[in-house]
Amino acid sequence: MAKLNERTKNGHVQWRCLCDCGNTSTVLANNLTNGNTSSCGCISSRLKRKTHGRSDTKIYKVWSSMKHRCSNPNDASYYNYGGRGIGVCDEWQEFLPFCKWVGHRQS
Repeated sequence: MAKLNERTKNGHVQWRCLCDCGNTSTVLANNLTNGNTSSCGCISSRLKRKTHGRSDTKIYKVWSSMKHRCSNPNDASYYNYGGRGIGVCDEWQEFLPFCKWVGHRQS
């Protein structure tokens, strides 16, 4: 649902819109007609929050440290790992496959 608001200082038409989530926002008319606006911002907020939810766990820190020491020359341990040609396999570049492999060995 949208209802005409007022014009901006530049004379652009803006609408007061009710988003599907229940929030209201003021949107320039051309952003509605050309498809640049499809929500009040709630969609992008939901997409940003869609993670595994394990960033604060010990296993995530183990995985992150492993990747760092194998790929970052600035890491203090790089010379023992990445500097010697030791790397992280393609499958473990993502956290969830690594976590699945480790299983309940660490939490």
